[in-house]
Amino acid sequence: MGSASKITDNLKSYTVASLIPVLADSKKEERATSVLLAAFRLIPNFAFELLKAAGAPSGKKAKIRCFTEVVPKSKTVKFRPDGLVVINTGRSLWSAIVESKVGNASLDAAQIESYIGLAREIGCDAIITISNDYASLPTHHPVSISKTKLGKLGLFHFSWLSVVSTAALMIQKTDIKDREQNLILSELIRYFRHKTSGINLQTTMGASWRAVCEEVQRGEKLLKSSPEVEGAVNNWFQLTRFLSLKLSEAVGQMASLNLSRANAADPAARLKAGIEDLTSHQRLEEEFSIPDAAARVKIVADFARRSLCFSMKLRAPKDKKRVTAPINWITRQVPADARDVRLIVSWPGRTQSTSADLSIAREEPESLIPPASERQMPTFFEVARFVDLLSGFKGSKKMAEAAEVELIKFYGEVGQHLKEWQPIAPKVQKKPSQPPEEAAMISFSDAGSFWSSDNTVGVKHLYFDKSQD
Repeated sequence: MGSASKITDNLKSYTVASLIPVLADSKKEERATSVLLAAFRLIPNFAFELLKAAGAPSGKKAKIRCFTEVVPKSKTVKFRPDGLVVINTGRSLWSAIVESKVGNASLDAAQIESYIGLAREIGCDAIITISNDYASLPTHHPVSISKTKLGKLGLFHFSWLSVVSTAALMIQKTDIKDREQNLILSELIRYFRHKTSGINLQTTMGASWRAVCEEVQRGEKLLKSSPEVEGAVNNWFQLTRFLSLKLSEAVGQMASLNLSRANAADPAARLKAGIEDLTSHQRLEEEFSIPDAAARVKIVADFARRSLCFSMKLRAPKDKKRVTAPINWITRQVPADARDVRLIVSWPGRTQSTSADLSIAREEPESLIPPASERQMPTFFEVARFVDLLSGFKGSKKMAEAAEVELIKFYGEVGQHLKEWQPIAPKVQKKPSQPPEEAAMISFSDAGSFWSSDNTVGVKHLYFDKSQD
């Protein structure tokens, strides 16, 4: 059985995390860390929900202890971590060093590498960083650290917005039943949302984004080796992670980025794929998965057109007979007051897709049917909205703000009303009843049997005199 003292005995000094830390106003990082870790200690379910992505254990018997002002015994460690989390399940012990940043402070590779040695020295399982930077997944760390140096040690990153979003969702879903715990979590959100906390719950696009936008507008070729291209892709990753968290708060369910298995496992592979997409097509795209939504929500940033496109793609019904019936099925789902919505229809084989404004598709569904496909049925529908940003597309603040507003607006006005087509369950077929006179003609009591050439049993006598009954 593990014990927290197994970890803390290797420290020179430490303090139990306090919900109301007595620290100078200038020590914003220490204050924010103490408030968060104290909330972990007082609301274990909140800690387990957030830290499960870092491999932390949970359970009714699990006990969590959190410390700040951690001072290691080792003199070789140049940096002091902001916090320490220890979870004891009774059967195992899990612990993590916590390093946080607020304001414009950035994470430092040298500092993290110093904590690798400390973690091994005191027996920790992971290093967790928290800052205003966004990571697509907790395993996609903003700072590149060699896997060889890490070994079996886990390195994870959370944005402050992901912390706040997790807390807000737990309150919305009433996951926290205890009144006092609910109040503490509400106060934590209020504190982190206040400007004096040093925590920024918004995002902006960097200088690289603007530089790439200007290169595209000048007609220049984007190079895969360009640091600006890599920077713009990273800006996009930050934005889409931010959007997934804001979308989560808006719908009251955890919306996640829909990454391929390869890209989820390897941040470098995802970056390479993003660079390829941007340099080859002058666009970047991402998809969000929302629990129980009819389809994933796709966002496309088109650098050439300086526009954003939001869309959802659904399978066309397969139980319709008239070609216009599936089109009417999808147009009826979108509210009549939804504006600037376009319907894109995919057809079988090599037939090109067709599209029209939703208002036209409602009034004239036949206008979407290609002449060569009059007898074919559509395969997919894409309900989309295009938003032209023009000069705002390269704006550091305007781009991020427009993406957030338009994404939530599209899902609220269009996406949440869509329903996926489901085939009707088959019904038991009624067999024609057997005429009574035929049923009375068969008797197996008098029927003999014979063996056929293939060794199956056959009926020798099928008819008998009803008068014998």
